[in-house]
Amino acid sequence: MKKGLTGFFAGIIMMILISTIACAVPGYDLQLSTFRFGGVYDDQLEMHYNVYNSGLENIEDATVTLWIPDAGYYAASGGFDISDGEKHGHYFTPGLDSLEPGWHFARIMVSSDYSRDIMWRWIEIE
Repeated sequence: MKKGLTGFFAGIIMMILISTIACAVPGYDLQLSTFRFGGVYDDQLEMHYNVYNSGLENIEDATVTLWIPDAGYYAASGGFDISDGEKHGHYFTPGLDSLEPGWHFARIMVSSDYSRDIMWRWIEIE
């Protein structure tokens, strides 16, 4: 009986250690490292973002989305693939000309099937 309990508790401790190690090193980890609005391209405001894959797996079909809740506005970039340890930077024009001028609170999110990262920023529409 004593050997059985010792083996049981040793098994539980091993499971806790393994799950802790697995959580510390995620296989999929996207990070939205920078986000900014740049110049105007073809009369539309440009948005630039950098995404970093700090995970151990390649990520396919990731997207960056811009959501402005108070205006009911939503826009998404095209999908892109990013290898592990790589950075992806891109410009995209979300077409904000239909929004009222002023300051808006916006959510910028990079997401894939396995990972996501979110930033909230105040943006000014002129």
